[in-house]
Amino acid sequence: MLCSYTAAVDSHWLVDVYDHVDFFLGFRFDECPYCLANMRAGRSMANWVILSVCDICGYWRVVDLSNAGSSHHGRRVPAKVSVAKHFSIDASDAPIDDLRRFLRKNPLRMGEVDPRAFELLIQDCLRSVFPHCEIRHVGATADGGVDLKIVETGADPILVQVKRRRDLDVNEGVDVVRSLNGVLFREGIASAMVVTSAKGFTPAARLEGNIRTRTQRKYRMRLHAFPDIVRWLNLPEPTPYEPWLAHVPDSDFLLESIPSGSKSRQIAF
Repeated sequence: MLCSYTAAVDSHWLVDVYDHVDFFLGFRFDECPYCLANMRAGRSMANWVILSVCDICGYWRVVDLSNAGSSHHGRRVPAKVSVAKHFSIDASDAPIDDLRRFLRKNPLRMGEVDPRAFELLIQDCLRSVFPHCEIRHVGATADGGVDLKIVETGADPILVQVKRRRDLDVNEGVDVVRSLNGVLFREGIASAMVVTSAKGFTPAARLEGNIRTRTQRKYRMRLHAFPDIVRWLNLPEPTPYEPWLAHVPDSDFLLESIPSGSKSRQIAF
């Protein structure tokens, strides 16, 4: 199971406010209520909204202190609290950013991912590999051997075929590469890529990836297997993990680490 914290509910928080130092230091507490890891906290520079987020499981909470006043004990303030929603790893609607974080820690579960979700996962990873390119998802029942297209202004596109293999210990055979080569010949395109969750490629597949095409442009067939995907999963994500912005869009938080063993003066709801 993987856990997503993209949804949130309205709640409240009880806070002790003794002086304005609390506002500037940020809304701090030691442990995530779900995984008990240290959380990061910070205040929005635009308003009196405080964010706390767990970098381990992704849980977050934002609290609005704009009307908290000062010198109050147990002041009730509005809050938005993220809600844990669980997905099976083979769910077709599993959130891709959460799936990516899950597989970063559990790469051997890659073979269980839904095939279409796997295409979207590879699309997200390729945005990290090609940060200046547009990565289009074109996969469909009659995709002609193409699931993704890497597009860069002024350059030929790179056609991508994605294969999720349940057995990670096999080698990808020649048929996938040969099929994609057929698309290159038909479309007059010189660059392509096969991405598979298999451990590698057979010698025949690699030989097929070195054939010459009729195009005048330089032919290149990139072959990427499980070790490459694991490396991509650990690249910086194309967009930061900030699900709270959908709920507090006008806030720009400066997060800082919370030292282990620090004590909070706030009281949980």
